[in-house]
Amino acid sequence: MKKNQLAALFGMVCFLATTPAWAKPAKGVDETQIMLEAYNLATGKPVYSGKRKITITDGRLEITSEYTGPEGKVIHNDQTAAQADSLTLISFNDTDHRIGRKVDIRQSDGKVAITYQDAAGEKVKKETLDGASDQSIGILLGHLIEKNWVRLNQGGVVKLNLIVADRLGTVGFQIKKAGETRIGEVKANDFQVEPSSWLIRKLVDPLHFVMAQDSHRMVEFRGRTTIPDNKGDPLPVRLVYKYEK
Repeated sequence: MKKNQLAALFGMVCFLATTPAWAKPAKGVDETQIMLEAYNLATGKPVYSGKRKITITDGRLEITSEYTGPEGKVIHNDQTAAQADSLTLISFNDTDHRIGRKVDIRQSDGKVAITYQDAAGEKVKKETLDGASDQSIGILLGHLIEKNWVRLNQGGVVKLNLIVADRLGTVGFQIKKAGETRIGEVKANDFQVEPSSWLIRKLVDPLHFVMAQDSHRMVEFRGRTTIPDNKGDPLPVRLVYKYEK
């Protein structure tokens, strides 16, 4: 597999990842609103903004996101449902309106059904996988980090298989603590997500989830996402989180 193919693969994982961002609702509150600002990781130029709502009701976690480009038009949407305690995926739906990329992932009866279309007019691909307890998608990674907070902060490593829609399969990843930092007045931990394969690690950059030490909320994300640029290519960003509720 060529380097640019690996980079594209990592980007697809990350959209599930980036687009991923997580907030831990305060005690007694079942809804969290987040405003997102994305900046080109290389140039610092603003590239898109977003808004996200996270709700937990009767053991069901739901995440909805909408992203807007600099011109004010909606460019991307995603919806996720999972079991709140186990983080078992129920469904994930993702649409990029600029290039027509569509992803639909649904899990039931121990099976994971994936439907993927790379762009408008392209062939729709489908596959069904056996479900497993170590499977996840990128948008749930923040929740997974919080669930394993003590283990990761004690130097442990969490391994998982991320569902990669464009490959109609899974890829092994691992999470570990990379260090501590400060974002403004917020003391934070930096968690690194990278492929389990040493070969792929040499070819692609890791993802960084920066989370507040006190609230465990996401503060910043750095890395590739699958909200693409205008040409449909993966775009590394710095994603900043601002909480409204």
